[in-house]
Amino acid sequence: MIIPHEKLTINTSLHTTEALQKLQAVIEPKRTIRWGYSKHKPYEGVIEGLHFTVSRILGYRNSFLPIIQGEIRPELNGCSIHISMSLHPWLKVFMVVWLGFVFLACLLFLGLLFGFATQYGGQTPNPPALILIPFGMFVLGYGLMVGGFKYEVAKSKVFFSDLFAESKQ
Repeated sequence: MIIPHEKLTINTSLHTTEALQKLQAVIEPKRTIRWGYSKHKPYEGVIEGLHFTVSRILGYRNSFLPIIQGEIRPELNGCSIHISMSLHPWLKVFMVVWLGFVFLACLLFLGLLFGFATQYGGQTPNPPALILIPFGMFVLGYGLMVGGFKYEVAKSKVFFSDLFAESKQ
């Protein structure tokens, strides 16, 4: 799929109530304005029963910050935490539309390039540098989206894996 999405399952020997307590300790309610990022928990969002929807609290701006949805499921020897990370739905729509238009521009410019080739008897002249602009826009837009998303996903994967790891005493 063109839009990035990640899933993670963490199996732990923690009981569901213990896992829920650990989760509640690192999540605070969503706020519009934050003063001083060091005084806050690492994630913000809501916990409803055994389901949660959170995002990481950042001291910087990343439009491609994943929305993390998860569920704690009881198992015979503990519980499992199923996590799904994806872009905000409005950002998904925007990126599909934007990348779609840029892709169409790429196809249009390719058509123009082949038109130049047939016009010059099969010889492709040096194409204008403008032909590279839509290709660059596509690569840059897609790279920013995937890079920004994967950067934050990697941090969240490590955080949640460490959070639900059994403490060795």
